[in-house]
Amino acid sequence: MALDETPSDFRLPTSDFDLVPPVAIAPLGQSGVNNAVWLVRTGAGEFVWKELRHARGSAATLEYEHWLIGELARQSPPFAMPLPVRARDGGTFRHLPEGLGVLLPRLLGEQVAPHDPAQVEALGEASGALMVALAGVPLWPHPTMTSYGELRGIHPHMPEPFTLTPAELGLPETAEHADLFAWWRSLLAEVAAFIAGPYRALPRQMTHSDFGPGNALAVNGRVVAILDFEFAQPDVRAIDIASALVWVMRPWERPPPAALAMATAYCRGFARTGSLIDAEIAALPELMILRNVVATIWWLGRDLAEGQEPNLERLTELPDFVDQVTAFGDGLRTVMRVGLGVGA
Repeated sequence: MALDETPSDFRLPTSDFDLVPPVAIAPLGQSGVNNAVWLVRTGAGEFVWKELRHARGSAATLEYEHWLIGELARQSPPFAMPLPVRARDGGTFRHLPEGLGVLLPRLLGEQVAPHDPAQVEALGEASGALMVALAGVPLWPHPTMTSYGELRGIHPHMPEPFTLTPAELGLPETAEHADLFAWWRSLLAEVAAFIAGPYRALPRQMTHSDFGPGNALAVNGRVVAILDFEFAQPDVRAIDIASALVWVMRPWERPPPAALAMATAYCRGFARTGSLIDAEIAALPELMILRNVVATIWWLGRDLAEGQEPNLERLTELPDFVDQVTAFGDGLRTVMRVGLGVGA
């Protein structure tokens, strides 16, 4: 499709960028709930035009993300990142009628497969390198988001998750709901104690804050690119490891031995490039639970913000997840300590 045949919802201001002709566009299949994504072919290579159509795509948020990626690139990490193409006026994004637009280089590769131990090992190696590179980025608070340890600030429509009731989500007060939300409040009390104690004592630095196989691209068994830094901010550095472990261990579909086998593969790669102190290893199961608690708060808040009936799937699945992580917690700590040579 040539640019003079573009559909009405394609908003790339081509005159703002130095695009080498011929130029053609095509929709990309990975457009998601927050963004629309287009492939832009030019005489100088391929790019991606990303339109952020969700409310969280504010100018301040995008400026922060682009600053962080630029600082991260200065560390010369062994992987590519979505460093935005600057427009003729030096800007890294464009204001659109329905959001913001960013022109990015097209990064090739396939998403890391969480069921492939070799790719999981490569992901571990990349996450260690990412941790080292992020340590060189200055600590700068995010302008609109809070860290994992600030549960009241995760989403503006969920300002008090600790006392959440079915009525606050517009749900009927059934016995099932009463039991679920009582469990939720009990869990958050435990999570708050963890945040006030072990979490606060862990090493902090800039973090990706949403790291996992879905945000990494691999070619021939090596991670070549890391994507989606929109949640990146200062936090405890081990939260990125916990997030990756959630997705590669997948305890909701794997028994502890299989989950721990994937943790072993991940640790084997991570040990080549990164390291953790014993307090971080000890906290990994609780950090995995915290990660999913935060995700539950964020998605419930988003449903409320958009006037949708709250989707309780993440909340209803959380008790089993907590039980599963608790069941293999000691095994995970042992795997990580042995693999990293910590406390052995």
